[in-house]
Order: sequence, then C-alpha cells, then structure tokens
Amino acid sequence: LASYLFYRTTGWKPYRGGVFTFQFGRFHVATGRGDLGTIGEIFIDRLHQVQDFIPSDGDTCVDVGAHIGCVALQWRLTNRTGRIIAVEPHPRTVEVLRANCALNPGADVTVVAAAVGSREGPLEMILDANENRMALTAGDHLRYTGAFAAQQRHAVPGITLDSLVATQGVRHVHLLKIDVEGYEVECLKGGAKTLGMTDRIIVEVHSTPLKTECARILTGHGFSFHITGNLMFAKRM
Repeated sequence: LASYLFYRTTGWKPYRGGVFTFQFGRFHVATGRGDLGTIGEIFIDRLHQVQDFIPSDGDTCVDVGAHIGCVALQWRLTNRTGRIIAVEPHPRTVEVLRANCALNPGADVTVVAAAVGSREGPLEMILDANENRMALTAGDHLRYTGAFAAQQRHAVPGITLDSLVATQGVRHVHLLKIDVEGYEVECLKGGAKTLGMTDRIIVEVHSTPLKTECARILTGHGFSFHITGNLMFAKRM
C-alpha cells in the first residue's frame, strides 16, 4: 500500500520487479508495465466495487478482458465458493494472469486465453511493443481510441460470449465485466443468449459513440444502467 501511494503521488517507482504480498493477495509486479497502478485502482480505489455489483458467495462471474487478474481475484474475496471465468487475449499478459491466480490458493479461477468479439475465428491483436501488458483488437473501433507509440501485431483465438458460456457449461451469469479497450460493442453483439441469462454487467466504455451503442444493446436486452466515469453499471429491470 505504501509503495502504491508513493507511486500515485510522485510517479516514481520505488521497487524492482517481483512478487508483492498485499493484505488482499499476492501479485507479480513488473516495472514499466502498469501492474502497480492496476492493482491500486482495483483494490485501493475499488473502481468496480459499486453497491449491488459486488458478487456474493456462490455466484458465477465472467471477467472479459481480465488483464493480470485483479478484478477476478477481487471477486474471489466475497465469492469463495462460486465460479469465476477470466478471459484475456494478450499472449504475455495471460501468463501473468495464470501466475497471479496460482499465487492465491483458493482463488479457483478458470483462465481462457482468447479475445471475445461478435464472431468465431482468429482476431488480430495490436500489442504495445513498449512492454506494456495492454492490447487492442484491430477494427474500425480504433478511431475512438489512442494508438500505441510502438506496435506489434499478433493473431489470437476469437470467441463470442455465447460460445464462451456454452463451452464452460454456464447456465446463469450473476456478474459479467467487459473491459476490452474499445471492442465492447462487438463483444456485446456476440452475446445475445448470454445477456438473456445475465443479472448484472459492468462495461468499461471508451467514447461517447461506443457508450451510446452499448446503452442501446443493453436496454434492448432489458437492462437499466448508470454510468460512473468510464464504467457503465447495468442491471436487469
């Protein structure tokens, strides 16, 4: 906590890479990749911990765009016996996600290495070549997001929300989180059946046009929502 607060106030990184132990869990932290900032946003700022959007014990939760596992492992703190599925396409980040899950015994998280979109089949990812753990899915939506200063392109398996829950044998989703760096509309388009069996959804939105289209899709499937910053919190009406 002290290192994170110092980092937030000064921007200086008073650490070298390694495994850090916090009161909320253990995580691999590397310099120059935003790990400490991400951990702080989720566990200290608690961006996703809004009333009615904190899972209960026994819930089934799906984290699309799981990154290094912070949200999935935060969910496990209140959902020790439920099922958590974490989906991450970045080929290096998904390995950190797996390692962080292994560092936290009892956090039984199913990791799926894939990108979620509107169709099945390979998707092209644009990776940040400056060793950041972030990735963007190629497509027209990128006009709404900033580009990486240096890029690498990499093909990954592409799935839909509907094929994900079918493959995992899920019949009901208590909480779904989507953070896919501008690809959220395509993700929702591939989940008509899943949206019909989902209670609550958190979507990170990256522009006004994408926010408008996400709202249209969600209201069309019977959800009401409110927006806090870049996060859309939707509940079934």
